[in-house]
Amino acid sequence: MKKILAALLLFLCCTNIAAAAEPKLNYESFSLLPVLHEGRVKPLDSYARIMLREFSGREAVHGHGATEWLAEVLFDPASAAEKPVFEITNPAVREHFGLDKKKTLFSFSELAPGLAAHAAETQGLRGADPEKLTAQQQAALRLYDDVAIYSELLRSFSAVLPLGIDAPAPYGTGKTESAYVDYRSNEDKIQKNAAKLVRKKGADPAKYNDDEKKLAALAFALQEIKTAGANNGTLKIINKDGRFLSPWQSLLQNDDLKTWQNMAVAYRADDAEDWRAAADAARGKTPFKIYLEKAYNVTGPFPAAMGFYLLGIIILAAELYRKSNRMLFPLLCLGFGLALHIAGISSRVIILNRPPVGTLYESLLFVSLICAAAALALYLRRKNLVALFAGQGAAAFLLFLAPFLLQRGESMEMLVAVLNTSFWLGTHVLCITAGYGISILAATFAHAWFILRLKNAPAQQLNLLYDSIYKTTLAALLLTGIGTILGGIWADQSWGRFWGWDPKENGALLIVLWLIWIQHGRIAGRLNRFAFLAAVAFLNVIVALAWFGVNLLGIGLHSYGFITGIALALALFCAGETLLIAILWKLNAEKTRHALA
Repeated sequence: MKKILAALLLFLCCTNIAAAAEPKLNYESFSLLPVLHEGRVKPLDSYARIMLREFSGREAVHGHGATEWLAEVLFDPASAAEKPVFEITNPAVREHFGLDKKKTLFSFSELAPGLAAHAAETQGLRGADPEKLTAQQQAALRLYDDVAIYSELLRSFSAVLPLGIDAPAPYGTGKTESAYVDYRSNEDKIQKNAAKLVRKKGADPAKYNDDEKKLAALAFALQEIKTAGANNGTLKIINKDGRFLSPWQSLLQNDDLKTWQNMAVAYRADDAEDWRAAADAARGKTPFKIYLEKAYNVTGPFPAAMGFYLLGIIILAAELYRKSNRMLFPLLCLGFGLALHIAGISSRVIILNRPPVGTLYESLLFVSLICAAAALALYLRRKNLVALFAGQGAAAFLLFLAPFLLQRGESMEMLVAVLNTSFWLGTHVLCITAGYGISILAATFAHAWFILRLKNAPAQQLNLLYDSIYKTTLAALLLTGIGTILGGIWADQSWGRFWGWDPKENGALLIVLWLIWIQHGRIAGRLNRFAFLAAVAFLNVIVALAWFGVNLLGIGLHSYGFITGIALALALFCAGETLLIAILWKLNAEKTRHALA
């Protein structure tokens, strides 16, 4: 780590010459450049957002968006190294590395001394059992990984950036600012002459004349930059043969980096026209998916959909308060929210070329869509206003939770092999997650029934809502039951057994058994109306445990891609829901006793 930091700091010193402090450039073409990252080709805009979220937990720093930030990292690394971008929230980590305790955002230059001093100690933790590492140790290791990635980004285009070194007359390039690539044709000669100089006069620069000092400095800089860049593979761009290689990999295979050098020169000169021309040349013909993903990033369909759902709830509440029957604006809000929601999920399907649900994050996006769509269908069919409240509320809440399930910067992950099966993702997974959505909707209806009864709602409204609850639970049972059976068939094809009492399998079965139990109890008369509705309301807890709770166990064949750190939140949710249901049940029971007294 010390050698890496030293080499990088040398490079930053070499390239720390005048550059535009506040470049006013158009980043549209630059943001559409294709990049290969984690097995998927994506626009540079997505790559920049992922990297910046990984380092800082945000998509903009210092008033600059992710793409503009990445351009500075690539083409003006000396300035980028001074910009605070690493978020360190753990006070113990800040103290361990000798950082300012009052800050949470730090620059590469601020981190370098502390990281170098503790490099051996921290790297020694890599062989330890991750389960036995403290939160401080895990955070320190992640910081080292982030800094390593960032340092490679800083060096990505070191071959085309100005060295800031005067070359002796025989090796002059005729340029005001020469880069490594400009000396590449003479590199062997420069290194051989420098070696002869050392053999003749030794390694003490005091014995050299001015030209010899320049030769030694040039040879050293070229060797250090080449050594540091040779294994740099973080940023993979497309080369002339259509392969994705890092800039240094392309250069070492004798590919031309002239376009990127022009881009670097234009960036540092703040030359908008040359910058646009170079970016257009590097981009070439842009595939439709690149445009689509850039539009997805810019529009942010899911936060926008959540906003429309919340606005619809507010307007609907206002209309009901005024005792108005005008449903146009609430329905328009729901319609716009659904349109954005569907557009977002459809974009992901096209970009990833697979069904919409493959990760926990995507399951929340899909389940929230089911809640909103089912709410609209119930209202249009039965004029159920409670459905509009419940469906939009559940959809907005799930969309709010979704970003917290992203453990890394990437939200469009490539799936592990066992999951990457379009047929089963499009049947079993969609069926079971749709069942989650309908179950949540039924549970929300049950909460609403208890509250409306306490508010002395008309018996006709309560009976209509009860009927909707009954039919919604039947739909939930159908979907989760079929989904569970399909999951068993998939397991048989993948692992050679239909059922293995895996925690995820048990979770799916738990929902089915709970729905069967409450329906059987209602039909057999073992559950009165209050008990039945309380059991339906408790579906929120059952679904939460089956959906997220089993993930905390981290065991079984389904234990891939699971999140951590949700145990407390899940426990609080389950406890809060249980308490709320108990209170609503008790209050309604007391209301009944008072009415009979």
